[in-house]
Amino acid sequence: MGKTQGEFSKERCSLRGIHLLREPEKVDGFLAKVTITITMKPTLLDAQGRTVEGALKAIGYDGVAGVRVGKVIELELPGSDVAAIEATAAEMCDRLLANPVLEDYRISVAL
Repeated sequence: MGKTQGEFSKERCSLRGIHLLREPEKVDGFLAKVTITITMKPTLLDAQGRTVEGALKAIGYDGVAGVRVGKVIELELPGSDVAAIEATAAEMCDRLLANPVLEDYRISVAL
């Protein structure tokens, strides 16, 4: 029987340049869950945060203030050395995930 909609063979995907996600390999039996929180630097205006704050006030939440909007990225990395995992995640942030000129990031690792 043929594939249903949403199912793709590895061959079909590779022909179209699509890379299927695979489970990360565990190192020493450990796979760490990493949470990266990225926000605008506090000295910069957070236009999206101001918009959300204004909208919240418009629907009756008068006491709200200082709204900042950011993004949360969750991923898994192999290993059990928290310092090494944090260093890898920081490198990912510096190279791709965050704009170091405009954004700060916090990294949390759970084994």
